[in-house]
Amino acid sequence: MFGKHSEFCHLALLPSYLERNNSSLVYQVDYFIQNSEHLNSAFYLRNHADLFDQLQQNEKNQVPSILWGVSFGLLDFIEEYQLPLEYTTVIETGGMKGGVRNFYVKNYIPDLSSAFSISDVAGEYGMTELMSQAYAKQKGIYSCPPWISFNP
Repeated sequence: MFGKHSEFCHLALLPSYLERNNSSLVYQVDYFIQNSEHLNSAFYLRNHADLFDQLQQNEKNQVPSILWGVSFGLLDFIEEYQLPLEYTTVIETGGMKGGVRNFYVKNYIPDLSSAFSISDVAGEYGMTELMSQAYAKQKGIYSCPPWISFNP
């Protein structure tokens, strides 16, 4: 959907998921990190300062990157830091587990878009452990892999 995962620097902001055992989302993103050609791919838990520094460095060096983030993790990040992203795709993975906020996606996507100066935020929706993820590159329009079919 976004290109070969090995060609991206994967930056992950998945608080609470990293602190749980056996998170399939963490397993998926860890696979991308381990198989990335970029040595700076990493998890950031709640270390916003280091994530900000890495995003700045990647943007300066035009490194194609993906910032994976759960909703509340991304919102916590933009409360402290904002920067324009040209070479980074932000993928909001949903995920309210462990979060203290209660909100709807359509209400905070504009805040993320504004904080990163991007036209839209990509999305991942589904259950990683069932390989049922659908992805939206923009405007909340999700595409499913061929093994998922809908029969109304």
